[in-house]
Amino acid sequence: MKVIILRGMSGAGKSTYAKKNYPNAYVVSADTYHMVDGEYRFNPANAGKAHAQCLRGFTAFLVNKHGTEDRIVVDNTNTTVAEVAPYAALALAYGCELEIVTLDTPFDKAHGRNVHSVPLNVAKAQWERLHQEGARFPKWWPQRLVFDNQDLGFVKTHS
Repeated sequence: MKVIILRGMSGAGKSTYAKKNYPNAYVVSADTYHMVDGEYRFNPANAGKAHAQCLRGFTAFLVNKHGTEDRIVVDNTNTTVAEVAPYAALALAYGCELEIVTLDTPFDKAHGRNVHSVPLNVAKAQWERLHQEGARFPKWWPQRLVFDNQDLGFVKTHS
């Protein structure tokens, strides 16, 4: 089984990237918690619950699909080591192939197209953490950096 952990600020194109590159993968996202009657209704007070639900869904998939050829994508901002660590640890504990994909989208472009109305200061903090924290990841976590070009057709830069 392969685990793909996406990283990127709000509006970076994570969900689009997942759909385009892993169309048959099972996707878990904290955003799912905030969907009410088909509408995204973010409540910051529920952020912890949303991420807990996402991690439970991820864990259940690993337990139930262990040993198969399936793929699972974690579609969250994942800007810090602490956010990525539970998913990476579980993936490796279950013997999964792990790949952490960082979508490096220019700040103004990502902020302009984010669909969750993330405030400018929050988006800026996400972007800064994304670029600072990646260097702190353990060396045994395979990482791939991709840059966003104009049409969301991401271009691989390096692993």
